[in-house]
Amino acid sequence: MSNPTTLWAQSMMGRTLKGHYRLEGILGEGAMGVVFRGINLAMGKAVAIKMMRRETFDTPDAVERFNREARVWSQLNHPVITQVFDFGVEEGQPFLVMELVEGVDLSEALKSEGTIDPLRAVQLVRQLASALEEAHRLGVVHRDIKPQNMKLLRYKPGGKMVLKVLDFGMAKQVNKVDQRLTAPGMLVGTPKYVAPEQVTENPVIDGRVDLYAAGVVFYELLTGSAPFVGTPHEVLFAHLGTPPKPLPETVPQFVADVVMRLLRKRPEERFAHAAALELALEECEMALRAPAAYSSGGYVPVVSPSGMILMPAGSGSVPGAAPSANSLRGLPAGKISAQQAAVPAVNDPSGPVLASAMPGNPSTAGAPSITSQGAISEGSEADLTPPASPLRRAMSGGLFIGVMALSALLFYAVRHSLPLQRLLADWLPASVYKVPQDEAVAARLRNLQALRDARQWHSVIGGVQDLQQEYGATLLPEQVAALMALSQKAEKELPMHELYERLVAAANRPDADEVIRLYAMIATDSVYRTLSQAYHETAVEQYATAHLAQAEQLRLAGHCSEFLAEIQRVLATAPSHPQARVYEKRECQPPVPAPDESAALPSGAAPGSSSTAVLPSGPK
Repeated sequence: MSNPTTLWAQSMMGRTLKGHYRLEGILGEGAMGVVFRGINLAMGKAVAIKMMRRETFDTPDAVERFNREARVWSQLNHPVITQVFDFGVEEGQPFLVMELVEGVDLSEALKSEGTIDPLRAVQLVRQLASALEEAHRLGVVHRDIKPQNMKLLRYKPGGKMVLKVLDFGMAKQVNKVDQRLTAPGMLVGTPKYVAPEQVTENPVIDGRVDLYAAGVVFYELLTGSAPFVGTPHEVLFAHLGTPPKPLPETVPQFVADVVMRLLRKRPEERFAHAAALELALEECEMALRAPAAYSSGGYVPVVSPSGMILMPAGSGSVPGAAPSANSLRGLPAGKISAQQAAVPAVNDPSGPVLASAMPGNPSTAGAPSITSQGAISEGSEADLTPPASPLRRAMSGGLFIGVMALSALLFYAVRHSLPLQRLLADWLPASVYKVPQDEAVAARLRNLQALRDARQWHSVIGGVQDLQQEYGATLLPEQVAALMALSQKAEKELPMHELYERLVAAANRPDADEVIRLYAMIATDSVYRTLSQAYHETAVEQYATAHLAQAEQLRLAGHCSEFLAEIQRVLATAPSHPQARVYEKRECQPPVPAPDESAALPSGAAPGSSSTAVLPSGPK
């Protein structure tokens, strides 16, 4: 059964606000009101219209307060914030006219992707921080930052996320005591994303509550789950005193530090403002974009004057600074430091090789080693490695360099050649290797199919165009076929979507004739034919009932031709309607004309005179 708010919202379909905005559909319902899809009649442009609930504005100065706050919201001019175009009051019900944002909810993207890689998560939260910086600069606090209140424009799985923050309808101006929107004891926000000070009804509510919510969203992007889950009461108590679980090791420490600082229980321990958060995220993004150093087993191969050596990863050493075997010759036995002994020298043509702690070698720093004089450093027993001949050392070094060069060449070729990648994928099992591009395209195709199922036709068309422009002729034939099918489906369904919205609006008015007319225009193989079937059946029944009642009145009045015309209208619309067939068989008698008295009088007799009819006499 529909709730009163839904019934009221449906009754508003087709209404025009202030003579400029016509309501044509319901986009959603929230804690503060109902959001309609509307049309700016002067411009012919689609907009979103949010009408506030009456109970939210039931104080004497409600309308004045709403107008004052709506002016502040309309000043939030930022590309990440949904723009407010107009506001007003219709029959005591305040409304906002806003930018219509068509995209994918961030919550839906999280469901499809699970988690977001750190770089993309940092980019997303950085956009959010820039929007909050603009709002907080004007003294506006959102108070309900969550994935459901954020949309991604032209969203592509694995691609860049372009954010739009929605619903400043729960916002308030700080430092304005007379502009409170909520009553004492009423929690504003969603339990999973509220800051501790919101739970305790701290009178000092500022932009740091939004930063805490941004930290919860950041945590959820990286892990796929909010830091605290459970019943609303359990989550609220966790916000007050339970520290969040550490982030996975796959998240860089400098990113984890930003998240944990945002989730501090005390507001003063978080970032002071959104601008400081954006600066920290900018540094994180720069660090994440830096190329990662190649390492294997904790050692990095570098070139030194004595040849190719392995340096400990993260040691801060630079190529050429490592001590060679020559630099260690001549040192007194036992005087080789642990740091020097830990650096292996390879391919030193000038003399004996220094035995050192190579990765996987049982010897360690400080273990016995051989000096150029043949003395054994500290240690009781050691495995003495005889010096190799210069030719053998040269061959070993050349072979090593050759193998490394060949491996690097092969790696480069496979990395940058799509045909080689696909050839490798044909040779190897799918569990071992998959072509990165084909995996990325498959993921984006799945997302486009999800958008198709959600009837987001503009997003489907844009996503198909993006894929075709990005990959072009490198797409596989089956990928091209799938994209063509999605594009054709979206282009066919897009006009049907508009007809369906008009049909729903007509059904809510109700206008049976318009519903029947629009239903006939929807393609038989469209998804909207099935969606509008129930509306059509109801409209047909309303149409038949009204016209059969009219036909019965015409029959009783003896207007037989008009009666039959009404019956034919019903049968043309609903050929199998049982009552129409019953009415069709009913007899219709035209009215009997009144008798003409003058025609019954004898010739020459005056009207009103008495006369006696003389019967002819019969035979006697």
